[in-house]
Amino acid sequence: MANINHPDFQLDHGLKRCIFVKGTAGLGNRLYALMTAIAYSKITNRTLIVDWRDKFYSDGTKNIFDDLFHLKNISSLPIETLHEFKGLTHPKIWRGYENLSLEELRFENSLIKAGYNSKMYRCQAMFERYSADIEEVNYQDDLLIHSSYIEEIDKIKNLLNHHNIDLEAQSKQSVLRDIYHKHLELSPQILNLAQRFVKDNFSGKFTLGVYVRQSDLLISIASYLQAVDQFIDENPNTLIFLATDNSSVEDRFRSKYGRVVTYAKWLPPPGQRIHGNSCSPKSVNHAVDELVDLYALSKCQHIIFSSRTTFGRVAALMSNLPSECCIDVDCMRIQKFSAPQTIKELKLTWRKLRTWLLVKIAGAIDLNKLPKIINKIILAII
Repeated sequence: MANINHPDFQLDHGLKRCIFVKGTAGLGNRLYALMTAIAYSKITNRTLIVDWRDKFYSDGTKNIFDDLFHLKNISSLPIETLHEFKGLTHPKIWRGYENLSLEELRFENSLIKAGYNSKMYRCQAMFERYSADIEEVNYQDDLLIHSSYIEEIDKIKNLLNHHNIDLEAQSKQSVLRDIYHKHLELSPQILNLAQRFVKDNFSGKFTLGVYVRQSDLLISIASYLQAVDQFIDENPNTLIFLATDNSSVEDRFRSKYGRVVTYAKWLPPPGQRIHGNSCSPKSVNHAVDELVDLYALSKCQHIIFSSRTTFGRVAALMSNLPSECCIDVDCMRIQKFSAPQTIKELKLTWRKLRTWLLVKIAGAIDLNKLPKIINKIILAII
């Protein structure tokens, strides 16, 4: 039921000055988008409404967010309030379609019918058509729609500085961590489930968390094994908590290391996606499974992950671990090597540099860090 006593809800005029967050893609993606929207709502004094009714995790009608998280220390309204909305929405493409998911609206606009593939869907430019510009704070529209699969804190950097959140003094990860811990908490049911798993498996043990995504983002398993081997050599009594979407990865870790624990969940045949899989049991709540994995990773003493995955980056910011305890396998890939002497060595050198540069670009680095990256490339060659 709508809270008619809420200052941003009026019976005569409907909602006023709200930001409406549409969930899209995986858990890490939508948490990043939500954290950006939380920061924007506090800066602009807009009330937050979260809509995770899309069919990625839900049946298309239930707002799964309410089962997973609670908002705190921020003005928010339930999704049911939207039925009373009578004002103007921005972007205009959403007007009259506020109850649709992003995917449904894109279909309505024939974007999917026209043959847009998954790579085009992942392009942030696609989202900009369906999302308010968060660098703009003077919208007169009552309802702003925010939809993104990445965090966009850099876009509101100057606005955050005016609100005593100095990104020059804090890393972007620290700002996101503050937003998460101050304004989001797991629902009691999820928290109890995750805490019980951690207590039963981690108590009294030195634990290394490893997140390996292999279904649709194929990162060499050798990168993870190299990082784990190095860690285990220095810490031989370590228990490994493995979070992965691939059963063959589980088998390989167990056969190689022995002391491996996982959260029991349904996994598809190796190489297939969990979400939207026709073989997935209908009773399985993938969002709950992923949240238990996230929570367990955050309670490990060290984490190994790939920064190309938002899931791994969110686990790191949930953890409160110092940066040196969060081991990014992508950053381990570039090592100093001598200048190439043959054509074969030259090709190998270029492939290594190209891979590293693409990883950094994919991780949406700060442009301010570009000179440092170029310097690393030069040092690697000479």
